[in-house]
Amino acid sequence: MRVLLLQSLAVRLAGLILVLSGITFLVLTEINRRAVERILVDQAEVQAMMATVAVTDGLDGVIGGAERVTRLIARELEGRTLTAADAERMATNVMLDHPGIYGFNIAVEPRTPDATTERLGVEVHRSNTVSRFTTRDLGAPGQAYWTRDWYREVIDKAQPIWSEPFFDQGGTDRNVVRIAVPFFRPKGDEREPAGAV
Repeated sequence: MRVLLLQSLAVRLAGLILVLSGITFLVLTEINRRAVERILVDQAEVQAMMATVAVTDGLDGVIGGAERVTRLIARELEGRTLTAADAERMATNVMLDHPGIYGFNIAVEPRTPDATTERLGVEVHRSNTVSRFTTRDLGAPGQAYWTRDWYREVIDKAQPIWSEPFFDQGGTDRNVVRIAVPFFRPKGDEREPAGAV
């Protein structure tokens, strides 16, 4: 009987040791899982931050480049008489030289409010055509660039205007941000907006 009791006690003790070992193993596994999860989350946060910084730096470069080019073209147009061919050539050259720019417009303000013959507007944007670009006459019927918000605002305020992001449907067919910069012509001792790029 005593042997049977010792065997029973040994079996129970072995079972208790197995149960406690199993619980210890489960607790250690859970602690390890949480530590690994914390490490992975920390790594993911660092990688996300680095990716965000890289995208931001890239956007800064593209946006800064777009603004510099637009301001440069606006300064080049100061006090200059422009033809439609000149405007199209300049816009196409900007597109050729700057792959981060998807569309470029040059629009001229007439010298008198009722003038219609001096209106000149050209849009060049990237496309899948053979020439890689599509050109649109912004002065054509139905285009009326002089009534569009992007043009009116920059002419009325006579300063560069950044747009909110938008989808350029029918143009570049992408999400874009626009910068419109005025250019000027002399008017007596002052100067007046002559158009926008």
